[in-house]
Amino acid sequence: MATATAFAVTQRLKLEPSPISKTQVSDIFSPVCRCATKTANIEFSLRRADHLRIAVRTGSGEVTVAAGTFPRGDVRVRWDGRDASGELVPDGIYYPLVELQRAGRTIDLPNPIRVDTIRPSIRLAQTRSSPPYPAGGTSYHGGMIIAILIGRAMFSDKGSLAE
Repeated sequence: MATATAFAVTQRLKLEPSPISKTQVSDIFSPVCRCATKTANIEFSLRRADHLRIAVRTGSGEVTVAAGTFPRGDVRVRWDGRDASGELVPDGIYYPLVELQRAGRTIDLPNPIRVDTIRPSIRLAQTRSSPPYPAGGTSYHGGMIIAILIGRAMFSDKGSLAE
């Protein structure tokens, strides 16, 4: 009898629409930059008002990003990349979740968040002069062509910059 009841409850839950929809989560951010992407946005639409706890799973457990009663509609919170003790989490992948008290459910959001604290590097790759060229009977003066590489710095085990 218990197995049949559990089966019926599970089937009913499959048929119910999810209590949240329109999930949008920042896929990458850097909590150490002075830029618009210094926090991760976690956004979704709530079908019914509920008491929520929005958290992010870290290596040492979970950090609560927001908790309280939220009305039906859009929910927007930000995570600053810190753990429960206020320390920056290491670079890596983290998973947001939403606990819905009234609905009695915890939903793991499908969008992971990547924390990246390594500054991009900018380096001059090449310079060369460009020769003058005629265009429609008019001659233009030569110029300078500059190539710049922008990317993440990578260091070898000897501490030097590696490509």
